Amino acid sequence: MRTDILKVPALLLGAALLAADGAPLAAQSTAGDEVRREAAEARREATREAARAHREAAQESARAQREAAREMARARAEAARAGVSVLTGDHVVAKGETVDGDMVVVGGDLRVEGEVRGNAVVTGGDLVMEEGGTVLGDAVVTGGELIDNGGSILGEMRTVGVDGHIPALQAPPRPPRAPEHAARFGGSWFEPIGRGIAGVFSTLALGLVLAGIGAGLVFYGLPYLRKVSDTVRSSPGRSAAVGLAASFLIVPAFVLLVVALAVSIIGIPLLLVAVPLYPVMVVAAFGFGLLAVAHLIGEYTAEQRGGFDFSYRNAYAYVFFGVGLLLAPLLAAHMIGMIGFLGWAGALLKVVGGMILWVAATLGVGAVILTRAGTRENYFARGYDPVLDEDPVFDAEPAAREPHV
Repeated sequence: MRTDILKVPALLLGAALLAADGAPLAAQSTAGDEVRREAAEARREATREAARAHREAAQESARAQREAAREMARARAEAARAGVSVLTGDHVVAKGETVDGDMVVVGGDLRVEGEVRGNAVVTGGDLVMEEGGTVLGDAVVTGGELIDNGGSILGEMRTVGVDGHIPALQAPPRPPRAPEHAARFGGSWFEPIGRGIAGVFSTLALGLVLAGIGAGLVFYGLPYLRKVSDTVRSSPGRSAAVGLAASFLIVPAFVLLVVALAVSIIGIPLLLVAVPLYPVMVVAAFGFGLLAVAHLIGEYTAEQRGGFDFSYRNAYAYVFFGVGLLLAPLLAAHMIGMIGFLGWAGALLKVVGGMILWVAATLGVGAVILTRAGTRENYFARGYDPVLDEDPVFDAEPAAREPHV
């Protein structure tokens, strides 16, 4: 009994010791769980950061690729406008194929079996010249090799290494050039002569056309031609003013005519006739005036030959001589232009000849308008000369009217 009583305190003491030892163990277990949770959270945060960085890197790479694609498209467009072919990857110029302009290959090999009419540039690849392949310009290879399998490069050859080193290469021998005098003999020396001959023939053709029309006017309408010619002679200032005004009003008058016809129902069908007929009438008026001035020049020249000899009083001769005199500066300009070092003088004389024709046509068209193409009654007529007008030599010419008062 005593022994059992002594065991009770011992048991109580052991329980107390066990409780004291268990408290630190529980605290240690709680701390370990907290550390594990923090570690797991850190791992999850690191995973999220890594995923975010990966997404940003992928987006940046996609943006860079899109920008590179846009830059490549822009470069290709600019190269296409400049006549340069820009390609990516391997490319072959097949036998019989011809590439006009420069050719650029990026990130691939270029194999030339045909002809490149320009420079060949390869970046990040090799340039392979097969037998029969030709590059008419220079060949430049960057980050690759130039492989010659029997092709030909007429320009310079350069290879640039990745480190920027440019090895020295000798250009292939160029074909011998023709002597300079031979090139001139076959080219530039004969060009002015050819142009001059063409100009002479064109001027002669124009003279023949004007002479033919003038002969028709003399045969069918000499009274009208003489009236216009006499008007230029008697009123050069008024003819010049009217002709100059008409020259400036040609286009406005045409526009006004079209508008006036277009706003009316009756005038709309007339547009089909008026539009093509108006320029024909303008050309006819200027041509008529030019021939009238030519007639005046011929007549005035004949009067200066010693007393106005009857043998020179012929309307056909007036017109032909006047046309020839008006076209003489142009004819001389083309002939002088055949001499190479006198080309400037020929050009200057062409300007002078053109101005002479313009002044003559302006005077003539002014007189045509004033006399209504020679049909205006009593506007002007030369004085009556019984010695000249009653001679049988002039029976073919119309009787003159009294001058307008």
